[in-house]
Amino acid sequence: MDLAAERNYRQLVALREHYWLELGEQERERALAIGPDLYREYGDAVAVPRMDRLLNEARRNITGSRVGSLTAPMEVRARTEGGEFMRFAGDKYYRRQYWDPKLYHQWKDEFFENPFNGEVDVGELRMARVAYEQGR
Repeated sequence: MDLAAERNYRQLVALREHYWLELGEQERERALAIGPDLYREYGDAVAVPRMDRLLNEARRNITGSRVGSLTAPMEVRARTEGGEFMRFAGDKYYRRQYWDPKLYHQWKDEFFENPFNGEVDVGELRMARVAYEQGR
């Protein structure tokens, strides 16, 4: 969890601190012992350049014209974890924010800094009995 909280996103830092408090002394010692190796392999110092390289490689292999045009309608099929295929419109699948390293990292930061900032309108409160009698 310490690795997940490396970028100091509020929710992940809160979870890291919560989990740390739940660990016993031996678990904490083990976490501190294996932490440096995990950071050497998966920390941002190595993971971000690795991701950037992979995004750039994938972007160079995008289906379309030789100059990168995606003007013709296209459908992309991608396999889910469950093994089924999902379909995406090509213009949505190949949005720059998913393939340009700088835009990708900005997009991920925006999400993790404010992950659940939607609104729900639940309407007016009504007595359940009245709503039932009125057929609603």
